[in-house]
Amino acid sequence: EWEADGSNRTVPARVGDDAVEHFKSSGKPLELVIDDGDFARVRSECFGYPLGVRPGVGLDIVGSAGGPQLLLLGDSVAGGVGAWCFKGWTTELCSSLRTKYGYGVCAKVDGLDVYKAAQDFPKLAAACSPKPLIVLIAFSAGLQHVATCPDWDREPSCTAYIQALERLLAQIFESGACPVLAGLCPNEDCGEEQSPIWKRTNERMRMLGVPFVDWLHRLSKSENDASWAEGLGHDTVAPNARGHAAMHACIDLATFDPAQARTALRRREEEMVKPKMCFSDGNGF
Repeated sequence: EWEADGSNRTVPARVGDDAVEHFKSSGKPLELVIDDGDFARVRSECFGYPLGVRPGVGLDIVGSAGGPQLLLLGDSVAGGVGAWCFKGWTTELCSSLRTKYGYGVCAKVDGLDVYKAAQDFPKLAAACSPKPLIVLIAFSAGLQHVATCPDWDREPSCTAYIQALERLLAQIFESGACPVLAGLCPNEDCGEEQSPIWKRTNERMRMLGVPFVDWLHRLSKSENDASWAEGLGHDTVAPNARGHAAMHACIDLATFDPAQARTALRRREEEMVKPKMCFSDGNGF
Protein backbone atom coordinates (compact mmCIF):
# COMPACT_ATOMS: atom_id res chain seq x y z
CA GLU A 1 0.00 0.00 0.00
CA TRP A 2 1.08 3.56 -0.67
CA GLU A 3 1.47 5.55 2.54
CA ALA A 4 -0.45 8.68 1.54
CA ASP A 5 -4.09 9.47 0.95
CA GLY A 6 -3.55 11.95 -1.87
CA SER A 7 -1.25 14.61 -0.38
CA ASN A 8 2.43 14.76 -1.22
CA ARG A 9 5.60 15.34 0.70
CA THR A 10 7.17 18.67 -0.24
CA VAL A 11 10.49 20.51 -0.24
CA PRO A 12 10.65 24.33 -0.35
CA ALA A 13 11.69 25.80 -3.69
CA ARG A 14 13.86 28.32 -1.82
CA VAL A 15 16.22 27.40 0.98
CA GLY A 16 16.15 30.66 2.91
CA ASP A 17 18.61 33.51 3.19
CA ASP A 18 19.82 32.48 6.65
CA ALA A 19 20.96 29.05 5.43
CA VAL A 20 22.60 30.48 2.34
CA GLU A 21 24.51 33.07 4.38
CA HIS A 22 25.69 30.39 6.79
CA PHE A 23 27.33 28.47 3.98
CA LYS A 24 28.68 31.54 2.22
CA SER A 25 30.58 32.42 5.38
CA SER A 26 31.86 28.86 5.81
CA GLY A 27 32.98 28.48 2.20
CA LYS A 28 31.31 25.08 1.96
CA PRO A 29 28.76 23.94 -0.63
CA LEU A 30 25.17 24.12 0.55
CA GLU A 31 23.91 20.69 1.62
CA LEU A 32 20.51 20.25 3.18
CA VAL A 33 19.10 17.53 5.39
CA ILE A 34 15.38 17.02 4.70
CA ASP A 35 13.39 15.33 7.46
CA ASP A 36 9.90 14.62 6.17
CA GLY A 37 8.54 13.16 9.40
CA ASP A 38 7.20 9.75 10.28
CA PHE A 39 6.23 7.14 7.72
CA ALA A 40 2.51 7.12 6.94
CA ARG A 41 2.14 10.66 8.31
CA VAL A 42 2.51 13.08 5.42
CA ARG A 43 3.08 16.53 6.85
CA SER A 44 1.80 19.81 5.49
CA GLU A 45 5.20 21.45 5.94
CA CYS A 46 8.74 20.30 5.30
CA PHE A 47 11.47 20.36 7.94
CA GLY A 48 15.03 20.80 6.79
CA TYR A 49 18.32 22.31 7.87
CA PRO A 50 21.87 22.79 6.55
CA LEU A 51 24.10 19.76 7.02
CA GLY A 52 26.19 20.12 10.17
CA VAL A 53 23.93 22.68 11.85
CA ARG A 54 22.58 21.65 15.24
CA PRO A 55 19.34 22.57 17.08
CA GLY A 56 19.62 25.90 18.85
CA VAL A 57 21.66 27.58 16.11
CA GLY A 58 21.43 31.36 16.35
CA LEU A 59 19.87 31.43 19.82
CA ASP A 60 22.94 32.82 21.60
CA ILE A 61 22.56 36.60 21.41
CA VAL A 62 24.72 39.41 22.76
CA GLY A 63 22.55 41.79 24.73
CA SER A 64 22.65 45.56 24.90
CA ALA A 65 25.28 47.17 27.12
CA GLY A 66 24.26 46.60 30.73
CA GLY A 67 21.18 44.68 29.63
CA PRO A 68 19.74 41.61 31.37
CA GLN A 69 20.77 38.03 30.53
CA LEU A 70 18.53 35.05 29.84
CA LEU A 71 19.65 31.45 30.28
CA LEU A 72 17.57 29.09 28.16
CA LEU A 73 17.51 25.44 29.21
CA GLY A 74 15.47 23.22 26.92
CA ASP A 75 15.05 20.15 24.77
CA SER A 76 14.97 19.62 21.01
CA VAL A 77 11.64 21.45 20.66
CA ALA A 78 13.21 24.51 22.27
CA GLY A 79 16.09 24.02 19.83
CA GLY A 80 13.71 24.52 16.91
CA VAL A 81 13.29 20.93 15.71
CA GLY A 82 10.36 20.78 13.32
CA ALA A 83 10.79 24.36 12.06
CA TRP A 84 12.65 25.12 8.84
CA CYS A 85 16.37 25.70 9.61
CA PHE A 86 15.56 25.40 13.34
CA LYS A 87 13.88 28.82 13.35
CA GLY A 88 11.38 27.90 16.05
CA TRP A 89 9.54 29.58 18.89
CA THR A 90 12.69 30.30 20.86
CA THR A 91 14.27 32.09 17.88
CA GLU A 92 11.32 34.48 17.75
CA LEU A 93 11.22 34.88 21.53
CA CYS A 94 14.92 35.63 21.91
CA SER A 95 14.79 38.17 19.09
CA SER A 96 11.73 39.86 20.65
CA LEU A 97 13.38 40.00 24.10
CA ARG A 98 16.55 41.51 22.61
CA THR A 99 14.49 44.18 20.86
CA LYS A 100 12.16 45.04 23.76
CA TYR A 101 14.35 44.64 26.84
CA GLY A 102 17.93 44.39 25.54
CA TYR A 103 18.32 40.77 26.67
CA GLY A 104 21.36 38.72 25.87
CA VAL A 105 20.73 34.98 25.57
CA CYS A 106 22.78 31.91 26.46
CA ALA A 107 21.07 28.76 25.17
CA LYS A 108 21.63 25.15 26.22
CA VAL A 109 19.20 23.09 24.16
CA ASP A 110 21.20 20.41 22.34
CA GLY A 111 21.19 16.99 24.04
CA LEU A 112 19.72 18.29 27.29
CA ASP A 113 16.80 16.96 29.32
CA VAL A 114 15.32 18.10 32.64
CA TYR A 115 17.20 15.44 34.64
CA LYS A 116 20.58 16.40 33.22
CA ALA A 117 19.75 20.08 33.66
CA ALA A 118 18.92 19.54 37.35
CA GLN A 119 22.12 17.57 37.83
CA ASP A 120 24.41 19.98 35.99
CA PHE A 121 22.78 23.34 36.69
CA PRO A 122 25.79 24.89 38.50
CA LYS A 123 27.97 24.19 35.44
CA LEU A 124 25.31 25.41 33.02
CA ALA A 125 24.81 28.63 34.97
CA ALA A 126 28.57 29.21 35.32
CA ALA A 127 28.90 29.03 31.53
CA CYS A 128 26.44 31.92 31.16
CA SER A 129 28.07 35.34 31.29
CA PRO A 130 26.93 37.76 32.53
CA LYS A 131 24.95 36.12 35.32
CA PRO A 132 21.38 35.40 34.18
CA LEU A 133 18.48 37.37 35.57
CA ILE A 134 15.92 34.88 34.24
CA VAL A 135 16.25 31.16 33.49
CA LEU A 136 13.69 29.83 31.02
CA ILE A 137 12.99 26.11 31.52
CA ALA A 138 11.59 24.62 28.32
CA PHE A 139 11.39 20.82 28.40
CA SER A 140 8.03 20.67 26.65
CA ALA A 141 8.64 17.17 25.27
CA GLY A 142 9.65 15.84 28.67
CA LEU A 143 6.83 13.28 28.87
CA GLN A 144 7.66 11.59 25.58
CA HIS A 145 8.30 8.29 27.38
CA VAL A 146 4.88 8.39 29.04
CA ALA A 147 3.04 8.25 25.72
CA THR A 148 4.22 4.70 24.98
CA CYS A 149 5.37 3.20 28.28
CA PRO A 150 3.39 0.52 30.19
CA ASP A 151 0.47 1.93 32.18
CA TRP A 152 2.13 1.09 35.52
CA ASP A 153 5.07 3.37 34.62
CA ARG A 154 3.07 6.45 33.63
CA GLU A 155 2.38 8.11 36.97
CA PRO A 156 5.87 7.36 38.40
CA SER A 157 7.45 8.88 35.28
CA CYS A 158 5.31 12.01 35.61
CA THR A 159 6.20 12.32 39.28
CA ALA A 160 9.91 11.95 38.50
CA TYR A 161 9.57 14.70 35.87
CA ILE A 162 7.91 17.07 38.35
CA GLN A 163 10.49 16.31 41.03
CA ALA A 164 13.32 17.06 38.60
CA LEU A 165 11.66 20.40 37.81
CA GLU A 166 11.37 21.17 41.52
CA ARG A 167 15.09 20.46 42.06
CA LEU A 168 15.95 22.68 39.11
CA LEU A 169 13.70 25.51 40.31
CA ALA A 170 15.27 25.40 43.78
CA GLN A 171 18.76 25.71 42.31
CA ILE A 172 17.71 28.60 40.08
CA PHE A 173 16.33 30.55 43.03
CA GLU A 174 19.44 29.73 45.05
CA SER A 175 21.60 31.15 42.27
CA GLY A 176 19.74 34.46 42.48
CA ALA A 177 17.85 34.13 39.19
CA CYS A 178 14.14 34.12 38.46
CA PRO A 179 12.73 31.00 36.72
CA VAL A 180 10.09 30.93 34.00
CA LEU A 181 8.59 27.54 33.17
CA ALA A 182 7.21 26.47 29.78
CA GLY A 183 4.43 23.89 29.76
CA LEU A 184 4.02 20.62 27.93
CA CYS A 185 3.50 20.12 24.21
CA PRO A 186 1.06 17.57 22.78
CA ASN A 187 2.22 14.15 21.64
CA GLU A 188 0.78 12.34 18.64
CA ASP A 189 0.80 9.03 20.54
CA CYS A 190 -1.51 10.38 23.27
CA GLY A 191 -4.74 8.43 23.38
CA GLU A 192 -7.68 8.42 25.77
CA GLU A 193 -5.53 6.92 28.54
CA GLN A 194 -2.52 9.24 28.20
CA SER A 195 -4.33 12.53 27.53
CA PRO A 196 -5.68 12.99 31.10
CA ILE A 197 -2.15 12.36 32.42
CA TRP A 198 -0.83 15.09 30.12
CA LYS A 199 -3.44 17.54 31.39
CA ARG A 200 -2.84 16.69 35.06
CA THR A 201 0.93 16.97 34.76
CA ASN A 202 0.67 20.28 32.93
CA GLU A 203 -1.55 21.55 35.76
CA ARG A 204 0.97 20.33 38.36
CA MET A 205 3.60 22.36 36.53
CA ARG A 206 1.38 25.44 36.65
CA MET A 207 1.07 25.03 40.43
CA LEU A 208 4.82 25.11 41.06
CA GLY A 209 4.58 28.80 41.90
CA VAL A 210 6.63 30.38 39.11
CA PRO A 211 5.64 32.24 35.92
CA PHE A 212 4.20 29.64 33.57
CA VAL A 213 3.78 29.58 29.78
CA ASP A 214 0.77 27.39 29.02
CA TRP A 215 0.23 26.36 25.42
CA LEU A 216 -1.05 22.79 25.73
CA HIS A 217 -4.67 23.87 25.23
CA ARG A 218 -3.74 25.90 22.15
CA LEU A 219 -1.76 23.10 20.50
CA SER A 220 -3.95 20.11 21.42
CA LYS A 221 -6.60 18.55 19.19
CA SER A 222 -9.31 19.06 21.83
CA GLU A 223 -9.87 19.56 25.54
CA ASN A 224 -9.79 15.79 26.07
CA ASP A 225 -7.20 14.88 23.43
CA ALA A 226 -3.54 15.80 24.01
CA SER A 227 -2.41 14.87 20.49
CA TRP A 228 -1.41 17.61 18.03
CA ALA A 229 -4.11 19.85 16.61
CA GLU A 230 -4.55 19.58 12.86
CA GLY A 231 -1.66 21.16 10.97
CA LEU A 232 0.54 21.96 13.99
CA GLY A 233 2.65 18.80 14.46
CA HIS A 234 5.73 17.81 12.48
CA ASP A 235 6.10 14.35 13.99
CA THR A 236 5.07 12.55 17.16
CA VAL A 237 6.90 14.95 19.47
CA ALA A 238 7.81 18.15 17.63
CA PRO A 239 5.66 20.97 16.23
CA ASN A 240 6.07 22.18 12.67
CA ALA A 241 6.73 25.82 11.75
CA ARG A 242 3.08 26.74 12.30
CA GLY A 243 3.15 24.93 15.63
CA HIS A 244 6.24 26.86 16.69
CA ALA A 245 4.52 30.11 15.66
CA ALA A 246 1.47 29.15 17.74
CA MET A 247 3.72 28.51 20.74
CA HIS A 248 5.36 31.92 20.38
CA ALA A 249 1.93 33.56 20.16
CA CYS A 250 1.07 32.13 23.61
CA ILE A 251 3.93 34.00 25.30
CA ASP A 252 3.39 37.31 27.08
CA LEU A 253 6.67 39.22 26.81
CA ALA A 254 5.83 41.04 30.04
CA THR A 255 6.63 37.76 31.81
CA PHE A 256 10.28 38.58 31.08
CA ASP A 257 10.15 42.24 32.14
CA PRO A 258 13.49 42.77 33.98
CA ALA A 259 11.92 45.18 36.48
CA GLN A 260 9.25 42.63 37.42
CA ALA A 261 11.85 39.88 37.74
CA ARG A 262 14.04 41.97 40.06
CA THR A 263 11.02 42.92 42.16
CA ALA A 264 9.97 39.27 42.48
CA LEU A 265 13.48 38.25 43.56
CA ARG A 266 13.66 41.06 46.11
CA ARG A 267 10.28 40.11 47.61
CA ARG A 268 11.31 36.48 47.80
CA GLU A 269 14.52 37.43 49.60
CA GLU A 270 12.55 39.54 52.08
CA GLU A 271 10.17 36.66 52.74
CA MET A 272 13.07 34.28 53.33
CA VAL A 273 14.52 36.38 56.19
CA LYS A 274 11.22 36.98 57.97
CA PRO A 275 10.79 34.89 61.15
CA LYS A 276 8.19 32.16 60.75
CA MET A 277 6.16 30.33 63.40
CA CYS A 278 7.27 26.70 63.48
CA PHE A 279 5.53 25.50 66.66
CA SER A 280 3.17 26.81 69.32
CA ASP A 281 1.91 24.97 72.40
CA GLY A 282 -1.00 27.39 72.87
CA ASN A 283 0.46 28.65 76.17
CA GLY A 284 2.84 31.26 74.87
CA PHE A 285 5.71 28.96 73.89
